[in-house]
Amino acid sequence: MRSRIISAVLLLLIFLPYVENCNPHEHNGENEVSFLSGLLSPAKNIGSAPANSVNAQSVISGMYTQSNWAWCHKCQGLFYYGLEQPNSICPRDGLPHEAIPSGIYYLPFLTSGQPLPSGYQDHWHWCKNCQAIWYDSPGAPNVCPNGGAHDATGSASYALSLNTASPNSQQGWRWCNQCGALHFGPNVSLSMCPATHGNHSVTGSGDYYINLEPNVMTQINQMELALSVETGSTGGIAAAGQILGQSIFSAPSNPLPYYPNNATVQDVKIANAPDRGLSYIAYSRGDKIRFASAPRSQFAPGNFTKTDLPASNFTFSTLSSFGFVYFKGNFYLSYVGTQGNPDQSGVYRSSDCITWTHILPYSDAGNYNHSSSAVVTGAGSASEKIWVSYAAPITFPGVKIQTSTDGSAWNTSNYSNNNAFASSAQLAALSNGEAILAFSKGGVGVVPIQYVISTNGVFPNNTANIFPNSPSSNIFREIDIVTTGTDADVFLTFIDSGSNSTAYLRRYNLQNGTQLQSTTYTAPSGGVFQKPSVNLMPRFY
Repeated sequence: MRSRIISAVLLLLIFLPYVENCNPHEHNGENEVSFLSGLLSPAKNIGSAPANSVNAQSVISGMYTQSNWAWCHKCQGLFYYGLEQPNSICPRDGLPHEAIPSGIYYLPFLTSGQPLPSGYQDHWHWCKNCQAIWYDSPGAPNVCPNGGAHDATGSASYALSLNTASPNSQQGWRWCNQCGALHFGPNVSLSMCPATHGNHSVTGSGDYYINLEPNVMTQINQMELALSVETGSTGGIAAAGQILGQSIFSAPSNPLPYYPNNATVQDVKIANAPDRGLSYIAYSRGDKIRFASAPRSQFAPGNFTKTDLPASNFTFSTLSSFGFVYFKGNFYLSYVGTQGNPDQSGVYRSSDCITWTHILPYSDAGNYNHSSSAVVTGAGSASEKIWVSYAAPITFPGVKIQTSTDGSAWNTSNYSNNNAFASSAQLAALSNGEAILAFSKGGVGVVPIQYVISTNGVFPNNTANIFPNSPSSNIFREIDIVTTGTDADVFLTFIDSGSNSTAYLRRYNLQNGTQLQSTTYTAPSGGVFQKPSVNLMPRFY
């Protein structure tokens, strides 16, 4: 089956200078693995960050600075990220703050007896209980996510600029009048306040400038192919199989065993829940879709440590499929029921992957070969949107597309290419908020694989493009597609139209119509490929 294992491996190395008269608790940066449904969302405070760097020993307005302050993408607060820091607490989930993919911030502080420079505000302190910085003044709001009030024991007196812009500074930082903490104002709708468990407030705050060394990590887009291998199956259910994985960057390689302990797994899709510190897995075993959770740091090839959740009632067969994403605090399953059970088809929502609500039916589901997909564009931003697609050849031509910005109100559109059937259809997210739809055109025999790009959220009818070198597949064999953010870097996987023991992974620049890479895979002896999936794995160094 198709699987979309979207992961991000982020490695962050921070060099921490010793700063006199200011020695908060410090800790080593950790390697962390996370999974994202859709493309990796960039740090919102990095997007406007200047390109110039700040020297680690810099002096600002006569004050020494301390480095290794970081932005937390979960709560939007600024926190200290140094050595041996065991007690970082994020108000979003009660887990440690996350400095991925923050730049390094530099806070000036006053030495003993040093006067406050003009344009600066003092009384900002580090909290030893949660690692955040907050405004510490008698009568000012003071709520710590670790419980009770912030504690300034051991803190220096930091001074923040209110009107001093420099080539190295970033403005937009605000004080919250509910908890007292500093947070990134432009992302207030994504923030989390420990006092209200809602968003921070910017009311009454000045506009603070903080010096920043932007994130200088280099992104390397690694791709992974997952192929379910079916051997000795009966009745369309895999009796034995395995998930294979490989990476195409920097060079293609032969498939390697992936998740070898799940011998009968036919499909794996992973949705990252960054606000929970977990990834959630949807996979099929036997005739059921199952769900599990796992700490993000425990995912690696050959390591599928997970905690299975109670069994679901979603039945599964080789003629059904599902999409699985995490969107604005809930999980969404785009699901096509087994033959004879079309009434089960549609979009389901859950807060825990245990109790599911059927929120959007696919009323015209049929008994033929179905395909379903789900992606999220603009993940983590104000324009975040979920897309689901559904194609059922013979039942109706083209592809049904539904989108939502809140998971409740849905917009429906139908894409049709000259009234032809689409035997497989898959979505891929673009960083500009649009999406690519790849589909197999036709309902009989060998069919060409084509694509269309949305405009203002809608795929224009009777418009289709041919992939370079004109790939084709069979109507009973699924395809998958993913991008690294633009149509200049697209990965497509499909099974050979004449042999189900051969699969391909190809990389394209669709802007100039060229094929960049191609890899061929052969199923193990006695096995056949079923429903491949290609997955984006952004790696940072």
